[in-house]
Amino acid sequence: MVVQQAIERGHFVSAYVRSPEKVNAKHERLTVFGGDARNADGITKYLQAHDAVVSCVGHTSSADTTVLQDATRAILQAMKTTGVRRLLVVSVAFLFPETGLPGMLLRKVFLRSTGKDAGAMEAMLARESLEWTVVRPPRLTDGERTGKYRVLDGHLPKRGFVISRADVADFLLSEAESPKHIRKIVGVCK
Repeated sequence: MVVQQAIERGHFVSAYVRSPEKVNAKHERLTVFGGDARNADGITKYLQAHDAVVSCVGHTSSADTTVLQDATRAILQAMKTTGVRRLLVVSVAFLFPETGLPGMLLRKVFLRSTGKDAGAMEAMLARESLEWTVVRPPRLTDGERTGKYRVLDGHLPKRGFVISRADVADFLLSEAESPKHIRKIVGVCK
């Protein structure tokens, strides 16, 4: 979603992905590289002359218990080496206290390792002076991009239960283009 929308907006995009063969988009402004998001040297190699990093790294199995922390650590190292200052990362909405009992159950029982990893990733970013933004969407859907979503610093907007991946991508790119939430954790939902 982010890659396709970035191309549609006229950006030059370097996609550093685990499985390059799964990237369906083709365009002269798109370059796809395969690699491990936890490898700082691999990221550094392709990060030169970029304005921002958008990280949509996620857990693929229960064995990936520190993938967010490890990838963020590598991205930060690569950014410091290359001088790129802007970073946007996707986290999880159930870290907001106002998600109540459902959020607490996800955080403490069902997705304990994901919550612990996302929380540690965010704590790592909070210690950085780079221009980061953490985006915490609730349940993601495969719906279309509407451009109609609510955004709130430090909280999930009330009754924010879902958002499409396409609208999260829209928010990430809008924030990369015109930063309004630097060094903030942002709730975004339909």
